[in-house]
Amino acid sequence: MRHMRQEILTQKYVLHIPEYKHENNQTAYIKNIDEIIEKLTRKLEEKSYSYYIIDAHAQYNGRKYTEKLINIYSQEKKTIPKIFEEWFKSNNSYLKQESFAYEENGKLFIITLKEK
Repeated sequence: MRHMRQEILTQKYVLHIPEYKHENNQTAYIKNIDEIIEKLTRKLEEKSYSYYIIDAHAQYNGRKYTEKLINIYSQEKKTIPKIFEEWFKSNNSYLKQESFAYEENGKLFIITLKEK
Protein backbone atom coordinates (compact mmCIF):
# COMPACT_ATOMS: atom_id res chain seq x y z
CA MET A 1 0.00 0.00 0.00
CA ARG A 2 1.27 3.40 -0.96
CA HIS A 3 1.34 6.11 1.67
CA MET A 4 0.12 9.54 0.72
CA ARG A 5 1.66 12.68 2.08
CA GLN A 6 -0.29 15.87 2.41
CA GLU A 7 1.44 19.23 2.55
CA ILE A 8 -0.44 22.29 3.70
CA LEU A 9 0.95 25.65 2.67
CA THR A 10 -0.34 28.20 5.15
CA GLN A 11 0.98 31.47 3.71
CA LYS A 12 -0.72 33.03 0.69
CA TYR A 13 0.82 36.00 -1.08
CA VAL A 14 -0.56 37.94 -4.02
CA LEU A 15 1.86 40.35 -5.67
CA HIS A 16 0.17 43.21 -7.56
CA ILE A 17 2.03 44.38 -10.65
CA PRO A 18 0.42 47.21 -12.64
CA GLU A 19 0.86 47.13 -16.41
CA TYR A 20 0.42 50.91 -16.64
CA LYS A 21 2.30 53.86 -15.21
CA HIS A 22 0.85 57.26 -14.39
CA GLU A 23 3.21 60.01 -15.41
CA ASN A 24 2.63 63.69 -16.21
CA ASN A 25 -1.12 63.24 -15.60
CA GLN A 26 -1.29 60.49 -18.24
CA THR A 27 -1.62 56.74 -17.98
CA ALA A 28 0.63 54.76 -20.31
CA TYR A 29 1.32 51.06 -20.85
CA ILE A 30 4.70 50.00 -19.47
CA LYS A 31 6.89 48.87 -22.34
CA ASN A 32 8.56 45.51 -21.82
CA ILE A 33 6.40 44.72 -18.78
CA ASP A 34 6.63 40.98 -19.50
CA GLU A 35 10.45 41.10 -19.42
CA ILE A 36 10.36 43.13 -16.20
CA ILE A 37 7.99 40.61 -14.59
CA GLU A 38 10.21 37.77 -15.78
CA LYS A 39 13.01 39.15 -13.59
CA LEU A 40 10.74 38.64 -10.59
CA THR A 41 9.53 35.19 -11.59
CA ARG A 42 13.15 34.08 -12.07
CA LYS A 43 13.90 35.18 -8.50
CA LEU A 44 10.90 33.23 -7.25
CA GLU A 45 11.97 30.16 -9.22
CA GLU A 46 15.53 30.42 -7.87
CA LYS A 47 14.01 30.11 -4.39
CA SER A 48 11.83 27.17 -5.58
CA TYR A 49 8.51 28.97 -5.11
CA SER A 50 5.57 27.80 -7.17
CA TYR A 51 3.20 30.48 -8.42
CA TYR A 52 0.49 31.27 -10.90
CA ILE A 53 -0.25 34.57 -12.63
CA ILE A 54 -3.66 35.97 -13.46
CA ASP A 55 -4.73 39.11 -15.32
CA ALA A 56 -6.87 41.57 -13.40
CA HIS A 57 -8.58 44.90 -13.84
CA ALA A 58 -7.93 47.48 -11.14
CA GLN A 59 -8.91 50.95 -10.08
CA TYR A 60 -6.68 53.10 -7.87
CA ASN A 61 -6.80 56.85 -7.22
CA GLY A 62 -9.45 57.28 -9.90
CA ARG A 63 -7.40 55.50 -12.57
CA LYS A 64 -8.42 52.22 -14.20
CA TYR A 65 -5.77 49.86 -15.52
CA THR A 66 -4.83 46.20 -15.91
CA GLU A 67 -2.38 44.39 -13.71
CA LYS A 68 -0.82 40.98 -13.18
CA LEU A 69 -1.40 39.17 -9.91
CA ILE A 70 1.26 36.65 -8.96
CA ASN A 71 -0.21 34.17 -6.47
CA ILE A 72 2.16 32.19 -4.26
CA TYR A 73 1.50 29.66 -1.53
CA SER A 74 4.33 28.98 0.90
CA GLN A 75 5.31 27.99 4.41
CA GLU A 76 7.73 30.90 4.71
CA LYS A 77 6.86 34.21 6.26
CA LYS A 78 8.28 37.56 5.13
CA THR A 79 10.73 36.22 2.51
CA ILE A 80 8.38 36.75 -0.43
CA PRO A 81 7.45 40.35 0.49
CA LYS A 82 11.18 41.14 0.82
CA ILE A 83 11.94 39.68 -2.63
CA PHE A 84 9.00 41.65 -4.10
CA GLU A 85 10.04 44.91 -2.45
CA GLU A 86 13.64 44.60 -3.67
CA TRP A 87 12.45 43.76 -7.19
CA PHE A 88 9.93 46.61 -7.23
CA LYS A 89 12.41 49.23 -6.02
CA SER A 90 15.10 48.09 -8.47
CA ASN A 91 12.64 48.24 -11.40
CA ASN A 92 10.66 51.32 -10.46
CA SER A 93 12.58 53.43 -12.96
CA TYR A 94 10.51 51.50 -15.57
CA LEU A 95 7.36 50.95 -13.52
CA LYS A 96 7.16 54.57 -12.30
CA GLN A 97 4.82 53.80 -9.40
CA GLU A 98 4.14 55.86 -6.27
CA SER A 99 3.58 52.70 -4.28
CA PHE A 100 3.36 48.93 -4.55
CA ALA A 101 0.94 46.44 -3.07
CA TYR A 102 0.82 42.83 -2.05
CA GLU A 103 -1.58 40.65 -0.12
CA GLU A 104 -0.56 38.39 2.72
CA ASN A 105 -3.17 35.96 4.04
CA GLY A 106 -6.07 38.18 3.03
CA LYS A 107 -4.58 41.50 4.18
CA LEU A 108 -3.56 44.14 1.66
CA PHE A 109 -0.29 46.00 2.25
CA ILE A 110 0.38 49.21 0.30
CA ILE A 111 3.92 50.59 0.57
CA THR A 112 4.50 54.17 -0.51
CA LEU A 113 7.72 54.68 -2.48
CA LYS A 114 7.59 58.40 -3.01
CA GLU A 115 5.47 61.30 -1.93
CA LYS A 116 2.90 62.67 -4.34
